[in-house]
Amino acid sequence: ARTTARRLGGTPLEHAGPELQADRDYLLPVLAQRGRGLAHVSAELQADRHVVLTAVCHDGLALQFGAEALRADKEVVVAAVADPVEAVATRLGTTHDRSIE
Repeated sequence: ARTTARRLGGTPLEHAGPELQADRDYLLPVLAQRGRGLAHVSAELQADRHVVLTAVCHDGLALQFGAEALRADKEVVVAAVADPVEAVATRLGTTHDRSIE
């Protein structure tokens, strides 16, 4: 099932079965690359602080898919709205030089 999910286009989790959508060990590296995949994980894992932090650190918009309590968690929200310049630089593989600000 893991191999099949990895080969699917888009967010692999949207096509995964419930067992895979509840597999924390599989999900953490996937969410670190595709944060909005949080929309397709089990409700239990949408309430898992570490899982949600992993997703929002990659994509702040994933916050909308976290459990309500985590959407109100200060650390989670701060991670979701982290410096967008740093996020863009990370995605482009460059370093942001703050000395030019």
